[in-house]
Amino acid sequence: MPAWHTLNLRTAYQVTPQLQFQAALENITNRYYRVFASGISAPGRNVVLTLRGKF
Repeated sequence: MPAWHTLNLRTAYQVTPQLQFQAALENITNRYYRVFASGISAPGRNVVLTLRGKF
């Protein structure tokens, strides 16, 4: 399997002590790659938005 790399950016912001917002931009350069053992090879960027709450 050939070697590859991706460029990712992640950040988090603590809104309150119980609430956190997270954001990520993955594969910024839109590089063609394969997730190990997935059987899928393709380029593509991902945007991930997460809201975490503690109760």
